[in-house]
Amino acid sequence: MPPFAKARSFLRNLFLFRRVEADLDKEVRSHLELMTEENIRAGMGPEEARRAARLELGGVEQVKEQVRDERTGNWVRSVISDCRFGIRQLRKSSGFPIRGRLFWLRLLYWRPAYWLTIYRRGELLPWIR
Repeated sequence: MPPFAKARSFLRNLFLFRRVEADLDKEVRSHLELMTEENIRAGMGPEEARRAARLELGGVEQVKEQVRDERTGNWVRSVISDCRFGIRQLRKSSGFPIRGRLFWLRLLYWRPAYWLTIYRRGELLPWIR
């Protein structure tokens, strides 16, 4: 696949997720219908043809899942999903808000205090002065 087409596919999969899912659903369903019609033309009854098509296809949701796994940029959606899950788990933890505030206080207070101490001692590197 050319780089431009790959980038376009990546962005489409990332930002137009619902439309891509709808297109995938239509495509798999139409493929199943075509297989059913083919089986009917081969001489099977409608119910038997539908059942044979489902068996041959291997299940609509399984096929969709295989296509999703092969999509360009699927890893980004997976990482985002994992991060959301991690944040939800942290929020459920009773100590999360306290630890988060302590982290930011430490970051905002101790970092300037450290640099002021070094400056007062005269230990700053020559190119920083």
